[in-house]
Amino acid sequence: MKRTAPFWNTLGAGLILLLAGCGKDPDPCAKQHPTSAAFRMEEEISLQAIPGRTRRFRVDTIGATGMIPIFLTAEDSTADSYEWQIGSEANPRRGRQIELRFPQAVGAVNIRLTVRKKPTTGCFPNDSGVDVQQKALVVVDRDRVPVIGVYEGYNLSNPTNRFRVTIEENAILNLPQGCRYDLRNEFILGSMGLHAFSQVFSPEYGAGALRGWAELDWNSRNVLRFDYEYNDPTKPLSTSPRLHDTFVGTKVQ
Repeated sequence: MKRTAPFWNTLGAGLILLLAGCGKDPDPCAKQHPTSAAFRMEEEISLQAIPGRTRRFRVDTIGATGMIPIFLTAEDSTADSYEWQIGSEANPRRGRQIELRFPQAVGAVNIRLTVRKKPTTGCFPNDSGVDVQQKALVVVDRDRVPVIGVYEGYNLSNPTNRFRVTIEENAILNLPQGCRYDLRNEFILGSMGLHAFSQVFSPEYGAGALRGWAELDWNSRNVLRFDYEYNDPTKPLSTSPRLHDTFVGTKVQ
């Protein structure tokens, strides 16, 4: 009997599927991992009055304010228990994530996390089901946080034009470039970053309602990236359209 083309096409497709299903058995350990107490420390900067203006920054040094929360989060979400020992506290804290606040500069605080889970010994024969890791969180006065300083750099819109931006405990100076109005108390200063939310626009001083996020590079600790927007100073009666730019600078002081 003569076979038609659709028959052979169907048979060929079936053979391909059959052969594809005859591969190696999936590795039962591919999605498993040994017990780990690795964790991250982050500060959260949040402008609660405006939804969505929240960001977390990786930290190991923070300023004592009592206002900015520090979140400790275990990387492993599958553990059976998490036990945090914070400094000399009498009682450990529990849970995958905990929140801390420090109103006073207390120096280095030792943080130890103990994680327990049922080990997958078939994949990790040496896994005891318990892991312990610790880090130090240094709490300093607010005027000593890493992000404070003088940065020399440029806007991405004009890399050949170099200028300096100063970040102080209560002020941001010379951003946008040439602005003679010091942004004061209209930003949230963190340890490794900040959020500006100025509503002030003053044509007299060239101020343009500066808003944006700045973050200090974690690895270098001296390179700042500041994504910002502001009103066009050449249009003093208009708040639209907003101008956008990014300042990249290296700490010089």
